[in-house]
Amino acid sequence: MLALTDSIQMRPSKSVRLSLASTPSGWRFPDDGPIPGLRGIEIDTTADLVRTPYGTLETHTTLKPSAAQKATGPWGGPQWKLETFDQASGTGVVASFAVGRLETSGQTLIYFDAKQAANGQLTRRTSSMIRLPHP
Repeated sequence: MLALTDSIQMRPSKSVRLSLASTPSGWRFPDDGPIPGLRGIEIDTTADLVRTPYGTLETHTTLKPSAAQKATGPWGGPQWKLETFDQASGTGVVASFAVGRLETSGQTLIYFDAKQAANGQLTRRTSSMIRLPHP
């Protein structure tokens, strides 16, 4: 079973037409977009944060390409995080949003993963990884 983790690869599950709207401070995924997990997410390049239905992701780091990124292959770019989870109550949010480029193909990846819990129970989860074709 552990050997299988080295052979996992990301494969397209479907193709959709994705659009982003320009805003005065960055970019926004439409509220009625084809990918439910990305609807309404706003990338504010002026304030360097990402607004999501789970909250505002303000912690900006850089995702570094790594050989450990088995499913996608090495990729890197800016990443924003939000962590408000309280271990004692089992309540809060953990979310991550990243945009980057695959080293091998130069294609853009968009990644969003968020979990919300209350009293130790998972109440909401979203996970999306989008690979954009070359223009």
